[in-house]
Parts: sequence; C-alpha cells; structure tokens
Amino acid sequence: MIDARYRARTRMAIRILPRLVLDHSGWVQVAALLDRILGALRADDVALLRPALAQLEELGAVRSGGGAVVPTQAGENGQHLNALEEPPPAAVRDRLARVAEAVATGQVDLPQPPVEAPRDPPERALAAEVPQQAALGQQIPLLVRVVVTPDPAAPGRLTGLGEVPPEGRRIVVTVSCGGLQPEGDTAQELLVPATGDSDAVLFMFRTMKPGLQIIRVSAFLDGTFLGELAAEVLVVASVASTRAHEVRSHMPLAATEPGEVTLQIRQSGGQYQFQFLGSTLTAFETIPMVGDPHITAGRLADELRGMARIAATANGRIALNKLKSYGAMLWGQLLPEPIRQQFWSEASGISAFTVASDLDVIPWELLYPVDGSAENGFLAEQFPVVRRVYGQGRARVLNLERSAFVVPHGSPANAMEEVRTVRSMLGAADGPVLSRLAMLDEAVSSAQLDLLHFACHNAFAPGVGSSIAFEDGQYTPDDLSVLVQRAALRERAPLVFLNACRTAGEIQGLTGLLGWASQFMRAGAGAFVGTLWAVRSNTARRFAEEFYRQLCSDVRPSLGAASLAARRAIAHESGDPTWLAYSVYGNPAARASGATSGGS
Repeated sequence: MIDARYRARTRMAIRILPRLVLDHSGWVQVAALLDRILGALRADDVALLRPALAQLEELGAVRSGGGAVVPTQAGENGQHLNALEEPPPAAVRDRLARVAEAVATGQVDLPQPPVEAPRDPPERALAAEVPQQAALGQQIPLLVRVVVTPDPAAPGRLTGLGEVPPEGRRIVVTVSCGGLQPEGDTAQELLVPATGDSDAVLFMFRTMKPGLQIIRVSAFLDGTFLGELAAEVLVVASVASTRAHEVRSHMPLAATEPGEVTLQIRQSGGQYQFQFLGSTLTAFETIPMVGDPHITAGRLADELRGMARIAATANGRIALNKLKSYGAMLWGQLLPEPIRQQFWSEASGISAFTVASDLDVIPWELLYPVDGSAENGFLAEQFPVVRRVYGQGRARVLNLERSAFVVPHGSPANAMEEVRTVRSMLGAADGPVLSRLAMLDEAVSSAQLDLLHFACHNAFAPGVGSSIAFEDGQYTPDDLSVLVQRAALRERAPLVFLNACRTAGEIQGLTGLLGWASQFMRAGAGAFVGTLWAVRSNTARRFAEEFYRQLCSDVRPSLGAASLAARRAIAHESGDPTWLAYSVYGNPAARASGATSGGS
C-alpha cells in the first residue's frame, strides 16, 4: 500500500516533468517513467512505485545540475534508450505536460489508498471457572474473565461492550449464589483489553448447603446490563478432590446506553441484597427480610385493585396521595439508605431505570422516591422503568411484521375494538385472532410470531398463579416450560403484550418465580408488557393504543420511551392507578421495525 509519505514524495517529483519533457534529451524515458508511476499509483503498489520514483528524482537532479541524461535501464520493449533523442512529437509533449501540471497542481489528485471497511469487533465471551465439586464448609474460588472467542453462535449472549479503545474498557462483574457464602467482594471491576483476553478477577465463596449450587455471574458497563452466565458447583458431604471447569457467555457487541442505570435485588440467607449500578460501582447493601414479600405485595395489590374499581367516583387528590404514600413506604422500607443516596446523586442524568430482581412481586413502578426535600414524583413518571429477569436476552430490535391477537370467548366487550385499533397502527390487517387454546398453542409453539397481543381476562389465585380461560382449556405459564428450556422464541424475539388483569404477577415456583413475564422472557421474547393488578378495561385499552402509537410512529422511540409516554397519557385519570400497574420487561433502548406506522 502506498502511504501518505510516498504520495507526497511523488507529487514533488512530478513537478519537474513539464521541464523534462521540453528537453530534447531522454523524453522517451521520461514518458515511460510517468506511465510506470501512474500504473503503480493505480495499483496502489509501493514496490512498483519506489524504483520509478527514484529514477524520476535522479533525472530531475541531473537536469538541475546541467548534466546529460545517460539512461541505465532498458525500456519495456527491451531496447536501450539513447541519451539524446529527437524532440518529442507535439501531441506527446502536450500530453505529458498536461498530466504533469494537473497532478502537480492538484487539479488531478493522486489516487488515494483504499479505505478499509470497518472491521467488526471481535466476539468476546464472559468466562467463569469454578470447581465442579466441593465439600460442605469448603472455601472455593471463582475466576471470571473476558476472552476473545471465534464462536459467535453459542447461547448466553452478552451485549453492550462496543468497540474497546486502546486503553481498554472497565466493566463491573457481580456474583451471587443463595447456597454459598461470599467471602469478600461480590462486585469487582474488570479491565477488558483492546485485544486478547483479560486478566481474571477472583471471587471467594464458602459452601453452606449441600446439593447443586448455581452461581450467577452478571456483567455491566456503567448501568447497562451486558449479560450473564451461570456456573454450577455440586456441594457434597465430603469430596476427595475438586476439578475446575469453565463456562462461557458470548457477547455480540453493541453500543452502551448513556444514562441507563440498573438496580439489582437478590435474596440470600433470609436477607435482601441491593446494588445500584450507574456511573460508579457500589457494593451490595444487605437488609434483613421483614415478613413475606408475597403477602405484602398481595395486600397492596388488593388495595390498588379496589382503587381501580372505584376510580370513576373517587376523589382524585385523595387517591393520588394514597398512591404516593404506598410508593414512599416501599422506597423507605425496602431500599437501604446508601442505595437511595446514590440514586439522588445520579438522578439528573438517568435516561432509563432497569430493575433486575428476584422479587418480581414488588410493584417497583410504584416507588415514590422522597428523602427530605428531594422529591421528583413517582419513579415511573420520571423516566422509563423496565424490568429484567435473569436469563433473558437483550434484543435491540422488535420486529412487528408477524402479529397475532388472543381474544378468548368471554373477553372484555371492547377487546375486538382494541385489536382493530392496534391492527390499524401496525398495518397488520391480516394478523389472525386466536380464540381457542389449540390455536394459541400452535402459534406460540411455531416460534414464528413477532407480536403476540392478548386482550382478555387473566385469572390470578394466590398460591396457584395466573391462567387464561379458553373454551377448550386453561392456558398457564407452566405451558411455556418446554419453550423456556429450548429458548425457542429467541430467534424472532417477539413482543408479548398481555393486556389483562394481573398478568405480570408472580408466584413462588419450585425453583424460582414463575409467571407470564418471566416465562415468556426466558423462552426468548424480546419484550413483555403486562399488569401487576386488576385494571379498568377502558384505561387499559387507551394505554395499549398509546403504547403502539408511540412505538410505531415515524420517529421510532425506544421501548422505554414508548412505555413512558403511554403511562403519562393515562396518568391523569382521576383516582385510577392503572398507569402504574404496567410492568415492561426487555431492553429499554429496543426499537420497533416492520410496522407501517398506520396510527397517528
């Protein structure tokens, strides 16, 4: 490749051509040299350019000293050039002079080196190494690093790292496991180098309970979730030796989201653990559990459901004050003071607030941050609030081309009106209406949908969970278990909107929280929208219409921005808490594609 230094040198040398071609001696050699130089420039071949350029410079030096030119090379036809030539023909002389003058004066620029197409950043993987077995009461190490990998197709993707600068990029790694006692920090910074693998960071645990223990490893860039992996260790009464094994989570790279913060909440040993991830790294803050959060959430949901039922006749100011009181109680009683302080220190720069929690029964959207004179309204009216379940992906695009609508017999009277409105906004006039369980099961199992919208009733019973009634059976979150194990929805990453009563509510399952939200997201959905308590059907329809209107508008706002606009559109309903009932799961920066923007 011809670099800038050789291009500048060529430009200087060619400036002598007008004088050389007017000389009676050696004009054939000069013409041949010019053709060789131009050919080398066109081929971007420095090996061809170097000797021709040297000869041209030598000719110029000899002429400037007044000496004769004695060629030492044969021409391309093998004949030696004579020192003295007849004057060049006028046409040849004029051509050489014009080319030389044009190149020398910049009227015809020298060919530039080709611009290399930007190369994709290397695939990287979050890797963790831990013993496969350990004895009860034993101390075990966990090594976490970021490695470059040639395999981009493995599961467990991690997004958001972006192009790593020469000085590297610092990320935050957090770890947790209910059956292991951490001995030391559970959050550390890790420097990802521009090339190659990173050094490992070391976490230490002590085994506390027998059985298979799963260590959850999560990575963040500022407050943006990058991804996670799960490392397993089998704890037994005694073990002769341990052997380490490595697991990896792959990272297709994308841009981080400025201003996004994440609040992590975990349960461990009868305690809550909170961590606020934003522009600075903070350790987990731990508080003891007081009572059963499911009972507390259930009572709160009953209160809110009652408010929604009487909203039309309620005193709006009294209802709003009651909502603020509920939200302030959750803020003050659940979140440790250091977490609240960090929130206030970063509040002005927050663009999206993600909650990653084991406690999906808590209505985090209802939080009303207030400490002394610091008070800016409900969390969910200040900026987009979205949730994340462990094990979900981070879709950046929500393709809305293939849609289906679920309307069982006995759905709200305005359900089909809602479907017609949403169809119009999406330009999806042919999106089928699924009225029977067999139709829904076939559509979901095919994993070919981009949007699945429910306009129906959802039954919820404490200890039993959610279900949707069809004439030919009941549909429950458990029916998605096979799809969860297959991650069957991950390829198309559909948007699932359950516009029904108590659709995001969770119950404690055998191994974790089971509900519509977590099941669909773990099966690979790109986003999920649902309600935490029973809501008014008319208000719910208006929320859905505004959500889709925003999502499909010409400006294509993000998932977070569309949900925030929809909340604000119904927030002024007198005494109706529906605008706080909606939970949104997914990547707050995801944007829709494929819809025709039929609404306005």
